[in-house]
Amino acid sequence: MAENAGDPLSAEDSAARRVLVVDDEPDMLGVVAEVLTEAGLEVRTETDPVAAVKAATETEYGAAVVDLVMPGLSGLDVATRIQEVHPLTQVVVLTGHEGIESAVQALQRGVFDYIRKGEFDAHHLGKVVRGSLERRALLRSNQELLDRVLESNELLRVLVERGTGIARAEHVDRLLELLVDAARRLTGAELVRVLLLRPGREVLIEEAAGDAIQGLAGVRLAPGEGLAPLAAESDEGVSVEAAEAHPRYSRRCDAMPTARPGWMAVPLHHGSVHGVLVVAGRKGGFHAQHQLLLRGLARQAGVALDRTRALEQADNFFTHVSQLLVAILDRIDAGGRGHSRRVAALSDMVSRRLGMSEDERRDLHFGALLHDIGKIQIAPEVLTAPPTEEQQRVMREHPRLGLELLRPITRFERLLSTVHAHHERWDGGGYPLGLAGEEIPRSARVVAVANAFDVLTHEVAPGAMPLTEDQALEQVQAGTGTAFDPLIVRLFVAEYRLHRHLLVD
Repeated sequence: MAENAGDPLSAEDSAARRVLVVDDEPDMLGVVAEVLTEAGLEVRTETDPVAAVKAATETEYGAAVVDLVMPGLSGLDVATRIQEVHPLTQVVVLTGHEGIESAVQALQRGVFDYIRKGEFDAHHLGKVVRGSLERRALLRSNQELLDRVLESNELLRVLVERGTGIARAEHVDRLLELLVDAARRLTGAELVRVLLLRPGREVLIEEAAGDAIQGLAGVRLAPGEGLAPLAAESDEGVSVEAAEAHPRYSRRCDAMPTARPGWMAVPLHHGSVHGVLVVAGRKGGFHAQHQLLLRGLARQAGVALDRTRALEQADNFFTHVSQLLVAILDRIDAGGRGHSRRVAALSDMVSRRLGMSEDERRDLHFGALLHDIGKIQIAPEVLTAPPTEEQQRVMREHPRLGLELLRPITRFERLLSTVHAHHERWDGGGYPLGLAGEEIPRSARVVAVANAFDVLTHEVAPGAMPLTEDQALEQVQAGTGTAFDPLIVRLFVAEYRLHRHLLVD
């Protein structure tokens, strides 16, 4: 590798010790071989240039010393064929010609150097061959450096690409899945895992994702136990050849069964997030570059995890509050008990066919669930008594009351248009704003159909007689283009007929 680049006899590059000598003159062949062997090199000799080429294609040599003029193939032809297979092999030409032309021709063909047989000197030969091996070592080192740069650029691209996906993940489980995949791609590790920890006198493994994690969640580690907690508390992490040899190793949290070398863990911290990202097993082990990339990935993941956890907590609170509000409405409006949940289920049924994103479908569901929430601000006697003209006027206020009730809570902002507009009509004759056609938010158009169908099939309004499902579908179809969006009606009727058996009253 780079640290051995100046040593052509590096143990990491066995080809650097091998020299192929090719000459059809046995005496000269023997002399050259003896000089190079005494210099500590592994020498193979060939008198036949064709056999030499075959040998060089089967085994890589650091250098080849070839006679320029031989029967069958010239020394330059041999050099060309060897370098086609092993471009780093350096060729030194032996020539009995005294003219400069042969030397120039040899150098033009990529030969490292040439030696005149008439001026043969053992010391000079050793120096030239040694120089050719040093040049090969430098070229090899440069190639490895270039490969490393290209690999680094590719890994950085992967880091950015996978980091972007991680930053956009909406759920902790999905984020951890992406993190494991990104760490595997960046390091080439055989095994990857993420541990989320709760620090304290005893460290609790709260959550585990990735490889070999069975039984990890819920494990409590004693003070000073485990490499993973040690890495979680450090700035740079822990990198060892074999985790089992470290005094802090704990089979309970660090065991990652692989026959390949290398175990590395980096801290995963941000805000409420405290954990560790671990990789194990890689051909050739892990390098400092892998640790650097893994730390960068862990920093991005820590921020994303903290954000996602906060969003999930907010969503849990939002869901709980929504269910609580619906429960209050059901107690106040006993005749309409279950209406909100049924309308949400019917709306979900239609949203599958509208090509909505998951976020849009979720907003529609909760908008449908809370569409009548303004009724909790209406006196119970108005909700339960047969409607008079005044009571109908009061009841028509519930979309506005729902809007005002939910508006102060930021998380409900995306539901406001659904709640406010679910009694608008396609022909503009609805309330509270008299919107028409596509002026009405799409989610509100869906809820309008679902709401009407559920009112027709249940005793939701005081004194109303419920219709059969087929009668109610006919009534909804009769409102196509007047009360309701034609597309929504068509989808609703088709979906209901296909999936009515899946709906729970």
